[in-house]
Amino acid sequence: MKNDAESALENKVELFAEFEVYEARFRIVLQKNKEVGVKVSGHWVNTDYTFVFSKLARYFDIELPKFFDFELFIKKVELSYASNQSELAFFARIKGFGDLKLDSSLLSDINQRRYSISLDFNQTLYLKQIPIIGQFCYDTDGFHFESIALDYLPHQNVVFKFLSKLIIMNTELPINAKYEKRLTERLMNEQQDKTICWLDVNKAFSVLYLSRIGVMLDGSDGDSRIYLFLDASFSISKVRFDFYELYISTSLKNLKDISFGLSGLLVSLNTSAFSLSGGLYKTNDDFYNGTLSLKIGTFSLDALASYGELKGSNEKSFFAFCMISVPIGGPPFFYVNGFALGFGINRSIVLPELNKIAQFPLVAAARGESKEISAKSEPNKVLTTLNQYIKPESGQYFATAGIKFLTFGILESFALLSIEFGNSTKVSLLGLSTATMPPLSKYDQSIIFAELALKATFDPEQGELLIMAALTDRSFLFHPDCKLTGGFAVGFWYKGDYSGDFIVTIGGVHHPDFINIHYPTIPKLGISWIINNNTSVKGSGYFALTPSCIMAGIDIALTFELGNLRAWLSAGAQFLIAWKPFFYDVNLYVSVGASYSLKILWSRVTFKIELGANLHIWGPEFSGTARISWFIISFTISFGANSSQTRPNIQWNEFVESFIPDAVDKKNVQSNSTSIHNQFSADVNKISISNGLIMQILEEHDADQHIIDIVDGFRLLINIESQLPFSKMSFVHEDDSYGLEGNKFGIPPMGLQDVNIELEVTLSKADSNDVISLDSKEEDTSSNFIIQPIVKNAPAALWGNSPITLNSSLMNLPFGITISSNTDKSNKNTIPKEGKYSESDLLDHEIIPRGCNYTVPDHIPEETFPDDPKRIIEALEETIINNDYQKNILLLTHDIFDTESTMKLTSLDKNAKSVLFAVPKLRTIGSKQTYA
Repeated sequence: MKNDAESALENKVELFAEFEVYEARFRIVLQKNKEVGVKVSGHWVNTDYTFVFSKLARYFDIELPKFFDFELFIKKVELSYASNQSELAFFARIKGFGDLKLDSSLLSDINQRRYSISLDFNQTLYLKQIPIIGQFCYDTDGFHFESIALDYLPHQNVVFKFLSKLIIMNTELPINAKYEKRLTERLMNEQQDKTICWLDVNKAFSVLYLSRIGVMLDGSDGDSRIYLFLDASFSISKVRFDFYELYISTSLKNLKDISFGLSGLLVSLNTSAFSLSGGLYKTNDDFYNGTLSLKIGTFSLDALASYGELKGSNEKSFFAFCMISVPIGGPPFFYVNGFALGFGINRSIVLPELNKIAQFPLVAAARGESKEISAKSEPNKVLTTLNQYIKPESGQYFATAGIKFLTFGILESFALLSIEFGNSTKVSLLGLSTATMPPLSKYDQSIIFAELALKATFDPEQGELLIMAALTDRSFLFHPDCKLTGGFAVGFWYKGDYSGDFIVTIGGVHHPDFINIHYPTIPKLGISWIINNNTSVKGSGYFALTPSCIMAGIDIALTFELGNLRAWLSAGAQFLIAWKPFFYDVNLYVSVGASYSLKILWSRVTFKIELGANLHIWGPEFSGTARISWFIISFTISFGANSSQTRPNIQWNEFVESFIPDAVDKKNVQSNSTSIHNQFSADVNKISISNGLIMQILEEHDADQHIIDIVDGFRLLINIESQLPFSKMSFVHEDDSYGLEGNKFGIPPMGLQDVNIELEVTLSKADSNDVISLDSKEEDTSSNFIIQPIVKNAPAALWGNSPITLNSSLMNLPFGITISSNTDKSNKNTIPKEGKYSESDLLDHEIIPRGCNYTVPDHIPEETFPDDPKRIIEALEETIINNDYQKNILLLTHDIFDTESTMKLTSLDKNAKSVLFAVPKLRTIGSKQTYA
């Protein structure tokens, strides 16, 4: 058995030593026992050395966030380390602050340390130092800090805590702020997200009113600062000043470094004759946003504006929007009582969805219904609202105009027309109309309230024209619980993925078998009324017309509930008519029933009685089924031809007459022929010259007239377009041919797949009919021509390679080719036909470069030319006429082409400066010209 002395030796061991950290000597005690394991404790004994806490932390591999990694000069420090829990603790007395405590423990599950730091911060920021507001404060008023604390896990999260109090006019308000932030690797080095912790105050102190106070710790820009924000206001007579994010800050590195700032200011003046208010707000990205409002009697003016510089390019970005409400007058159906104007530079408009037009800030503000944008709006709230819809964008501009009018004293409307241009072009019209009964009554006083939102857009780049309108969710009939819904849309697409598509609908596209991919979403025409606590009724309907079909539907439901008793009546119908092939499908249903729930012992049992009928009709040939459902029996009755519900196929003659009537020769169309060869008309393929056409000559030969096209062979571009897609292109040359395969397609209305339609192209000489070689290998520079397919969107309902469905979309198919010359595109002169050039011929095809570079040929020695403008003009006037080299060229071309043998220049040789737009550059004849 061990005695007490032996147990004491076994449980506790102590060692004393000294060591140095950056020349600072520490005295340490090393202890070992079962409770804490190995524990190292130490304190600083060298009082002559100026010690910095950040250096001490780095020595022990302690990670500090950038905003806390600053110099804290230590007057006294103690530290300890316990091995069992891997706990590290510091205590230090900091010069200019107070006590600092740091505790760190190792999280064994993630093998990472968590740190907790607290720092006494006995510092006061006096309100007397703040401009303007300081005049209304006592000398002792200010923010009195007590401590700053943070608890953080490196690279993951950090929790800030501020303990302070506000003393103002002998009133003490505690301010204890706490907020958490996620950290990333980047934020460990630089605090980017400047989060402000706001505390509501809402107290008045004489003429000064504090609405809220904010606290922020910022470590960006290599500094560590504490910010205190004030949202405050004061009133003098009838003038009120509102300050937004007025702040005072101090640096933790230098407590005497105090700065001030202001994010927003609102000034308002209210008298019996008029009211005036205006505000300005500055964002973190240096954008200034503001509002201005003036009201005199029935006249009112509201303006919104924003100004700033785009990041990276330093381009100025600006927009302004002005709304004027004043009775202007007009006929009863169009009585104007206000208008709006606006424009934007390096700004773009994000158009709202149809159901959000009423909340669109430019519409809501013009109608006086915007809570965020009004005469009393805070500039920062205006900024938040506007930034969602009007965004800075380099190279984009817009202009907008709106008008507010009244129709017959019943219908209030506002329409806003916007035109965007620059990077992209778009024209849009947004509108909102409200009708009430009694006329112009308030929402809660109306028996009928209908609000219609309108949105029309024209996008020439996307090839889209859309006109949409829908009732908003505020619309009701007789009672706000009796909701009205519905809208209409008209859309056309002439370019892009949906070229050739269209939609005309009232109530949207809602057939259960139709999947809406790109058509606008429009609510059904309907009514939903909760009559009382027991009874409700719903009804809805729609109609839609698309390139492939027409559809419509209607549904009605009546429900009664009283306790455990429930009764219902529902009925509806769905109609679908498709064409080519003609097909129809109709579904009608009705259901009447009742149920009662009864609790028996520990379970609930529901008794249900229901009688329903469903009628399904389709064709051709006329067929259908009728199903009767009763709670005790159900059965189905079939009638008609009992044909398949798949669509029947049509014949070739019916297909071409319906879809491509101009593409075939009706005399040669054979209704039951499986081959369509030699049945096409001369108009099926059209040939045009889209580039390189110089002139057209009308030739007559034996009473026949035909036009000859004179083309520039270097810029020649021929388009061959067909009304039919093709699966293969063949270019014939003697006994060989070159082909290009297209996409596989079929003719679904005829039930055909993998249809073979071949486009054959032959280019021959006019005088000998010799075939000219065609070669589409673009990389072969010796080829005469480059061949490219013309790809268009085609409806899959006509040309798809699978059976036709309601959801047949569009597909890309070749409908032609382009033939362009594959020759050197450098400038070459065309010899004039009549012996001389006209001015229009010279200017017609001239390429005017932005700049020119010249390379002197090797066989011509380089010559130095004058750069002085005056000397250049003199040299030009001396040599433009008296030039032997020029005379030889003129005589040579005169002998061969019968052109003019002399140059007739009346002014260029005598007063060249008056003829030329700019001073030319003189270079050696024969130099190669390249365009910059």
